[in-house]
Amino acid sequence: MGTIKLKRGSGTPPNSSLAQYEVAMDVADKTVYTSTDGTDAVILADSTEQWLANNTVSDLSTEGLFNETSTYAHIVSSTRINNTLPTQLTAMEITRDLGSDGAVAGYEERCASLDFRIKSDATNTNNAPQNLYAGGFMGGSGSNDASLQHWIAGFTYDASNPSTKYTIFEGTKNSMEINPRIRAKDGADIEDPDAELNDAVVNIKVDQSGYNRAHIMCEDSNAKAFSIIGESDDVNQNRDKFIVTLDPDNIHSPNNVTTYAGDYGVYYLKEYGNINNPAIEMNVFGAKDAFKLRVFDDFNGGTDSYDYRPMEIYAEQLSVKARDGYSSAVEVLRIDQTDAKFEVPIMPPLLTSTQRNALSAAEGMIIYNTDDTRVEYYDGSDWRYISGTVV
Repeated sequence: MGTIKLKRGSGTPPNSSLAQYEVAMDVADKTVYTSTDGTDAVILADSTEQWLANNTVSDLSTEGLFNETSTYAHIVSSTRINNTLPTQLTAMEITRDLGSDGAVAGYEERCASLDFRIKSDATNTNNAPQNLYAGGFMGGSGSNDASLQHWIAGFTYDASNPSTKYTIFEGTKNSMEINPRIRAKDGADIEDPDAELNDAVVNIKVDQSGYNRAHIMCEDSNAKAFSIIGESDDVNQNRDKFIVTLDPDNIHSPNNVTTYAGDYGVYYLKEYGNINNPAIEMNVFGAKDAFKLRVFDDFNGGTDSYDYRPMEIYAEQLSVKARDGYSSAVEVLRIDQTDAKFEVPIMPPLLTSTQRNALSAAEGMIIYNTDDTRVEYYDGSDWRYISGTVV
């Protein structure tokens, strides 16, 4: 076995001191150098092992570690063989020494990060290869001494402004924040088996309270259809509100009328002005024509499809009130378990004799005959009239 003696000397050989492919050794540090093109001096090996295993990236190049052999299946592969503790012992580790405390609060870019870079081809729009920085991951701590919570974040760059970095998600062990909108093309399932009534699976929060601050917005291809809002106002009105607002953009409002987005919808209120006697209200806004409550059957295979069906209301007492203005109301009907009491005069239907005879009359039916100017009732077989003296 022969021996090859290298050029030897003390100290790092300066650039341009080695010819291309020439090898030399620093006998003081026991480090071997080589030159790739005659203008540099690159570490080939040190006093312990091969450079790839023991030298840091900063010792290799100011730009990092490169492997440009595109035929490799794995450009960089690092495997941890054992699975014993400590858990911090990883197969690959990215480290950055801050040297001083980081941000007092929040996240900062002065941290350890993994960036993804794409090198474009020569046929792009400007006909010149360039580096495209897609984004990556970064992690750190609010303080260099780990006194604040550790965090990790994902980020991307703006294609039109590659110098601007946008955080997509960021979080600690306690919470995670997602900055852009989330889009699930095939639905999303969220599960929390331990959720309770006041600790829900999904908790949507806005920073300010108000009837026009949507928590949930739903839209189709035509426009925004409705929004759902929750509002707690226990300072001014002592109310908790659940609001469904229709047409939140207010683009389908009547012409030549001043309206607002909140003018159309349903408010459910817990009114606890009297804390010992709270009430639940449902208020409907924007029903200029009418508020219509309809009960339909189902399709039934096309037979009697969607016909109207009965409605049942269960209550200790049913009170019907009517009013023209906002501040006054008149009770017109009260129904309890024993009787129904009308609080205003009752007007039976005004019919002619011809119209009366066309009815499918039932026993007890009452009408006012406009031909004979009298009240008539049906006794089960014939129409009879009520006679009386003039008051």
